[in-house]
Amino acid sequence: TTEAANLSFTPVKMFPEQKVKYVITDEQGNTLTKKYKMTDGESVTITITVTSALGTRQKVYTLHVTKVTATSANLANLWVEGFQISPSFNPNTTHYTLTVQDNTKSVLVYATPESEFATVAGTGGYQLPLGTTTATVTVTSEDGQTAKAYTIDITRIGSHDASLAGLGVIGHEIEPDFRSDRYEYSVQVPYNTEDVTIVATPNNDEAVVTGDGLHTVRRGSNRFPIQVTSGAGDVKTYYVNVERDNPVTALL
Repeated sequence: TTEAANLSFTPVKMFPEQKVKYVITDEQGNTLTKKYKMTDGESVTITITVTSALGTRQKVYTLHVTKVTATSANLANLWVEGFQISPSFNPNTTHYTLTVQDNTKSVLVYATPESEFATVAGTGGYQLPLGTTTATVTVTSEDGQTAKAYTIDITRIGSHDASLAGLGVIGHEIEPDFRSDRYEYSVQVPYNTEDVTIVATPNNDEAVVTGDGLHTVRRGSNRFPIQVTSGAGDVKTYYVNVERDNPVTALL
């Protein structure tokens, strides 16, 4: 029996001087072409006649071939272009993982079925937001009775950049001048200033900033932490120290 549809037969001689002839016939005895495409359930007979070099002896071999429907829903290979999935591929293992860096925004998934007659769905490009994206590749056997799903959990880790690109207080000058690797700043405001608005811009769009915005300012010293959390979870904290004059100081 065979799952292959295209029947091609090449006999191999035991001795170079032998003469070999063969014919392929269907169940009704009709002679078929030597490269024949079989249909499911069809049987053919290959009759091979071998004649000795002197032509004095002859031997006939008969081979019966039946085409069966392919039932395999396995993959022969599964891979992500440019990356190594874990564990290494095995047709009997259906779940895999892959971790990529922040700069990988998409991947290409490829798969080869074990049977050339099986159909494969779910290959191709996958966009990768932060976090885990599951690529599912489904194999369906030729007879349509068996389907098997292989999954790859692809985790894109975020950027480790938890720095700020800019920091300021609207309407006021901070000291010293902003620098992304400097974490302490001061602002002097008049005594009649009741609130300030802190503006903070992250270096990386994935980073989350907390502590910016509108803040009430009491007289004297005020310390406002500005926390930046990167896409990968790294945290940096900047501080804005606001000194509000009291009435006595303002009159001097």
